[in-house]
Amino acid sequence: MYRPRGPRTLLLAVVLALSALLTGFTPVLADAPPGPFFNGFESSTSGWFDAANGGSGSIVRTSSGAPSTGYASGLASATGAWHARISSTACLVPAPCVGPNTRWGGYNQTFPIGGYRTYVSIYLDAGWAATHADARFDYISAINNAAGTHLRDFTFNAGTNLATDTSPAGFYVNASTNTFRQSSFPQNTCPAPSTAPNTCRTPAHITTSGWYTFRHTFRAESGSLAVDMDILDASGGTVKSWTIYSGDAMATVGGNRYGWFANEEIPQLPIDDSERTGLELALTPASALNPAGTRHTVTATATSTEPNRPAPGPGVPVEFTVISGPNEGQSSEPGNTGCGSMDCTTDSAGNVSWTYLSNGATGTDTIEACFEARPPIVQRTGDDPRTCATATKTWGSSTGKVTGGGQIQGDPLFGAGGALLSLPAIVPSLAGSGAQATFGFVVQSTGTPKGNLEYQDKPAGVRIKATSITSLLIAEGPCGDGTRAVFEGNAQVTRPTGTTTEDFTVTVDDCGEPGTTDTFEISTTGGYSNGPETLIGGNIQIHR
Repeated sequence: MYRPRGPRTLLLAVVLALSALLTGFTPVLADAPPGPFFNGFESSTSGWFDAANGGSGSIVRTSSGAPSTGYASGLASATGAWHARISSTACLVPAPCVGPNTRWGGYNQTFPIGGYRTYVSIYLDAGWAATHADARFDYISAINNAAGTHLRDFTFNAGTNLATDTSPAGFYVNASTNTFRQSSFPQNTCPAPSTAPNTCRTPAHITTSGWYTFRHTFRAESGSLAVDMDILDASGGTVKSWTIYSGDAMATVGGNRYGWFANEEIPQLPIDDSERTGLELALTPASALNPAGTRHTVTATATSTEPNRPAPGPGVPVEFTVISGPNEGQSSEPGNTGCGSMDCTTDSAGNVSWTYLSNGATGTDTIEACFEARPPIVQRTGDDPRTCATATKTWGSSTGKVTGGGQIQGDPLFGAGGALLSLPAIVPSLAGSGAQATFGFVVQSTGTPKGNLEYQDKPAGVRIKATSITSLLIAEGPCGDGTRAVFEGNAQVTRPTGTTTEDFTVTVDDCGEPGTTDTFEISTTGGYSNGPETLIGGNIQIHR
């Protein structure tokens, strides 16, 4: 940020006020250092701050094609159905016309593994520029130091042609570490810094109206901070590129600070697709069913939102917690327990696994994995929650009985040990929505599972007959506790091509009587699967 010297009292007051605004905070949870940020303004201006919520100027969502007064009326959004228009706090040029800012989801004091990028799309209206000489905006993406306070601004200085400029009307844009009229000029061919290893930088002169992406890439080069500043056109082609070498040793460099239209002299300037790249989390398995009292392992995988950078490398801390369910409160913190030798940090592929022991109760746990929270010095009111992912784990009982269906056409009824139903159960066939498949089964377990299964999909030419039952679990399902059963076993699977022996899995839901909302699903290791489908006849009953 430009910090004036001498008697520029109005500029000093504005800068000091904004500095106080952007450094004052009330501790809240904030987006963890690797987490990404994106707002394309499709539903809100969340993550952006104007005079209504602690910033300056205004930011207003605008639907694609909506008319406006003056600048780029009827503009189509860069992507989606909405964009935003920004304006400054009322000002008298050359005093700074201060506009809105974003914190990219939250300030960071940790420089992310592999660096990061920030983006914003800005619409440049060459027609408007032709009748408005020397109208400017300065767009900053700033970075913190390792202590979490402001280190440096990197600014796109943009402005329309001077009144004396007879070249085609448009916008001159250059890259510097200076901001505001008093210290920057878009047509300057040697803006600061220009000392080695930096060089003088020729400005871009954009004379075609359109959406342009203003991108900052923060990276390490030879142990110091380097920032690539690029302008991309709507097709992603590079219009102009510059690199600024700040001279800051990476040991002193932190993560992102703000994106800020520090000087915004163009009323209703359109912006879209504001983004800071980072890492995202995913948990596998997304859902699972195991016997209560056993252990469960989930794996968190961190991936980059930056193209061609799928893995973050080792050492990213992840915290695991069961946030609801019978095992609520179990956590990898404190002490990073349950993660083995990895100490709950990602490996070279971006993975880290956590194992916990069920307390023996049935029900469904929700497991949450998060990048660790940042220290209070970089937490700010209005920042987003830290980046997390969730998965579910259902703990079931291996004791009980489940029955469904009746006679499969051409086969005898189940024996006296089975629960016979008078109607066959019918589900849509895999061969087509108008065709039908039938099934019947009885499975029970008081320690050792046993039972029968017959399934026939005549339109598909498939018949599945169980030869053994190897497991039964009764658990919570979509219709309540004890309404889902999963049983597995071995079966003879007959197809038009012959008969094979395959493992099978059946999942059923008992959603009440007379069974018209019950569901059935079957799959085999040989590639056959059907469902889940709602019964159109018959019934399923689960007994515990």
